[in-house]
Amino acid sequence: MAEQAGTVERLALALGRTVQRLASSVDDASALGTFAALGVELPEQFLTAPGITPARATLLGAGNDLGTALTALSTAIDGGGAVEIVAAAAAVLTRAVPAVTTAVTALGTSITANAASLPGTDAAQLAALVDDLPRRLFDLAVWRELRHSQPWVALGLALAGILEQVEHPGDDTNPTKPSCAPRSGGTRPATPSSGCTRRWRSASSRGRAPPRSR
Repeated sequence: MAEQAGTVERLALALGRTVQRLASSVDDASALGTFAALGVELPEQFLTAPGITPARATLLGAGNDLGTALTALSTAIDGGGAVEIVAAAAAVLTRAVPAVTTAVTALGTSITANAASLPGTDAAQLAALVDDLPRRLFDLAVWRELRHSQPWVALGLALAGILEQVEHPGDDTNPTKPSCAPRSGGTRPATPSSGCTRRWRSASSRGRAPPRSR
């Protein structure tokens, strides 16, 4: 029952939901926007590249498996005993979540290995994109999950410096990283490109403590 669920089990549920959001962020409808939020506007060919599509499919499948494990955990919390709750939480934390992390790493490897199939990009640019990809996607998923479910918490974390907004300046010489400079009339593009996309990262991912409030 719900009162038998401990802190670990509830954290497993929250973590799992965030990681599931991470996995779904590379589906056909979201993938280009996700990587744009990480600073690189990939071409449409990314969605059909033979060397990358299987890795994306594996990640999406791992996300679906995680969803199944989360449903089992929720069911156990609502009506199961302590043993069922612990077993369901363990399935999320020790199998389903690590499977997503492994699939993200494999996706990064496939992107680097198939740079030639992504016109307008280069190996160095893609290597920078996939560097520590699981953490970067997780940071983004945390922000999106908080913004969706707890917007005031997200705002508080941003104000405290725990989540930092990073604006990519863009590069006028690189079509995959367009500039954020205002257009004529002083307005920015109606639909932000990667150069105008802001991503969020945790203070821990910067390797330093969050700034003190002033």
